[in-house]
Amino acid sequence: MPTNEDKNIDDSKTVGLGVDIVDVSRMRDILDKTPNFIEHTYTSIEAEYCQKSSRFVEHYATHFAAKEAVLKALGCGFSEGVSPKDVEVLHDDKGKPYVELHGRVKGIAEELKIKDLPISLSFTNTEAVGFAIALTEESAFENEVLKKSKDPMAELTKKFKEAKKILEENPKELNNEQKDKED
Repeated sequence: MPTNEDKNIDDSKTVGLGVDIVDVSRMRDILDKTPNFIEHTYTSIEAEYCQKSSRFVEHYATHFAAKEAVLKALGCGFSEGVSPKDVEVLHDDKGKPYVELHGRVKGIAEELKIKDLPISLSFTNTEAVGFAIALTEESAFENEVLKKSKDPMAELTKKFKEAKKILEENPKELNNEQKDKED
């Protein structure tokens, strides 16, 4: 199997990707049979968010899937001192999910120079999905540059059309300028 050295990959540019799927009925069983699961796995803010929903089991499942996805994106798991509460899934005023990292996971992200860790959550009646991308400073910068950069052919076409418009609007003036230069 090829290594990073074989592929000439610069680790500072790599991006981690993580996805996890949780069976909703399995989460329901865990919540029913393991009373301290919520306290052990979720922060009080996460638990409050999930509990206030009529579909609280699905929300606990998506939050757990997101925690797993983040750890996969960072290339670690629930070992080496990592706690489920080290990945806290929160929501902004509009409901968009995001993560705050704590403890060992925060240290891992800092070691990897992770600048951004966007997540996405989704669920059905039977499954919950969490998705995460770990972006380094350099990969995030390159992504911003790519978003802002324009298609070179489109730019050239635009400049050509601008020049053509100027020529069509002022053909006499341009001819007079050309004659003046020749004299």
